[in-house]
Amino acid sequence: MKTVDPKWLERVKKDFANSPLLPSPPDSRDFTLSSVVKAEKPTPRIAKLPQSPIKIDQGNLPKCAGSAIAGIYNAYYNAIGELPKGGFSDDYAYQRAKQLDGIPDLDGTYLRIVLMIALHEGICSKAVWDKYKRLCPETIADAKKYKIKAYAKLTGLSEIKQAIADGKYLLLGSQVTTDWTKPPTKEDGYIGFPPQGHFVGGHATYAYGYDDLLRNVRLGYILGENSWGPGWGDDGTYQMPQDFVGYTIDLGMAMLMEVWAVEFPMDVPVVTEREVEMTVGEQEVYLNGEKITIDQSPVVDKNTWRTMVPIRAIGEMFGFDVKYDEKTKKITIKG
Repeated sequence: MKTVDPKWLERVKKDFANSPLLPSPPDSRDFTLSSVVKAEKPTPRIAKLPQSPIKIDQGNLPKCAGSAIAGIYNAYYNAIGELPKGGFSDDYAYQRAKQLDGIPDLDGTYLRIVLMIALHEGICSKAVWDKYKRLCPETIADAKKYKIKAYAKLTGLSEIKQAIADGKYLLLGSQVTTDWTKPPTKEDGYIGFPPQGHFVGGHATYAYGYDDLLRNVRLGYILGENSWGPGWGDDGTYQMPQDFVGYTIDLGMAMLMEVWAVEFPMDVPVVTEREVEMTVGEQEVYLNGEKITIDQSPVVDKNTWRTMVPIRAIGEMFGFDVKYDEKTKKITIKG
């Protein structure tokens, strides 16, 4: 069992007593992205890694840290074609973390401990965990087959974008407010900014991409997946405004508490551009392979034989702000 800093423990018991995710205790041995990358490289405006086909639902259990690392494993091993049946066990990751984190009297745990487990011991597949349903030699042996290569702590938006563009999934620790559990976020996954509602605690998720061109209440989003099942957000996924990075709430608490890059032995493909595919007469449009329904289909003008496309829908897909003035009949496109 890990020995924890008494000052850190006093703080989390005061500020995070009932939180499922706790801030990781300080550790000078942490690698940072700047310590393992020689120079910052230019990043594309869009970078997206393969997503997980499995939508985890943690229910009412305080195991979000385990669910987030299991979600990353599901996404990575699916991308390389080696996903075990049922994916990976968030129960294993959480229970092993609680066995080692040094705070058995608190339900929550922290991200560094699940990363240390993933690095040194691995994460058990769900099929093997479901067979034994406990920490035992068999589940621990299965976990050893699935280890990460490294992890690094990130600071700032540029490092977040650089890590994703380099093909690394991110483990995120966020402060969550009650607006996450209500429309519109609950229905479309777009997290509002600035955050509204009451603070309810820390929560772990994982990020698989970013999009500087995506526009909703803000321009530029981090793309991630939650562990509240497919009925929450956009099929279990969310879009977090990049403004959250560095944003603080009461008493100077960072809304995005900590971010870690996770490196696996093999690379995964990274999508770094937008492609829109549409068919004349059809309202279904595909943005990078994802189906979107628009209210006006493309048409061919029978007089000029020119193809007419809905400019607002297409413009917004590429990150432009499209406005129409009813009085002057002028269309303004900014981006």
